[in-house]
Amino acid sequence: MRPRAFTLVECLAVVALMALAVATLAVGIAPATGESRLREARSMVLDLDARARVLSGGGEPVVLAVAGGSVRVRVGTDPAPVLERGLPASVEAALLAPESRGVLPEVCIDSRGRGADYVLSLRLGGRRTETLVAGLTGYAFAARGEGR
Repeated sequence: MRPRAFTLVECLAVVALMALAVATLAVGIAPATGESRLREARSMVLDLDARARVLSGGGEPVVLAVAGGSVRVRVGTDPAPVLERGLPASVEAALLAPESRGVLPEVCIDSRGRGADYVLSLRLGGRRTETLVAGLTGYAFAARGEGR
């Protein structure tokens, strides 16, 4: 007696079930991936803000800027960044004035580590988070998410 083989219908059923399982898993993972990119971007900008405040202790003003998919820190009048990091893929960032929500091209930090208050706005697809950063201390208030 010959061993029984799988029929084409049985093979197609197994492939369809595997595809359904993979699709279900992908739908569950996608939001977590987006949230982690936003958290990574927030952490990166706040880290560079803290580093800029330390660098300002050297007596020269320091500038924190977000543009072109990266975050830059410049010291004094030198146009070349001292620190520069790229944002995670597809994350858009902007520094906003707290009152008007107008875009700030950069935040200047004086030799005492003080700057203007600003809102860090991060966007990824339909998700957006905002974090208020106190200019006097660099303390970041809890992020507020919108459009989830």
